[in-house]
Amino acid sequence: MLRDYKKIARLSYVLIVTAIVLVALSIVFIASDAPESRDVGVLPGSSYHFVYNVTIDQGDYLFYSVVSNNSTANFTAYLVTPAGAVTSMGNLTGNGSLKKDLVARDSGNWTLVLENNGKVDAYARLTVYRISYLVTYTIVFGISLFASGFILLLVSLNLRRREGSYSRRQRGLE
Repeated sequence: MLRDYKKIARLSYVLIVTAIVLVALSIVFIASDAPESRDVGVLPGSSYHFVYNVTIDQGDYLFYSVVSNNSTANFTAYLVTPAGAVTSMGNLTGNGSLKKDLVARDSGNWTLVLENNGKVDAYARLTVYRISYLVTYTIVFGISLFASGFILLLVSLNLRRREGSYSRRQRGLE
C-alpha cells in the first residue's frame, strides 16, 4: 500500500507539470499574436491614424507604444474605441517613449491616433498589440497550479521525513 506522502508527491508532480504546460502554451499564444508596428512621419499640426487590424474582444489587454528619436518632437497619442470614445491619452516630447495599456471595454477594431503638436515634421515608431483575456486567465491558473503543486511537494517531503524519523524511533535507532 502506498504511503500518504507518496500519493501527495504524485499529485504535486501532476500539478506542476500541468502548470508548466499551461504557461508554455500561453507564451506560445502570446508570441503568435505578434505586435503590429509602423514607422510614421507626421506633418506639423496633423495626425496619423493607425488602425489595428486584429479584432479586439472585450476584456483583452491592449498595449501601445510610441518611440520618438526626434529631439523636437511633440506628440499626443491616444486610442479610439470602436464606439468612437478616446482613451489612454499620453504626451511625448523629444526623444523617448510612451507606453500605455488598458483592458478593452469594447469589441472591434481599435485605432491609435498620433498627433504632431510641434512646428516641424516628426517621426515615430508606433506599436500596438493585445493579449487575449483567455491567455491571461490561463497564465494565472497555471501559476496557481504551480504554487499548489510546490506546496504539496513540500508537504509530502515533510511527511516523508517525519515518517522516517518515527520509523527509526520505533526500531530503536534514535
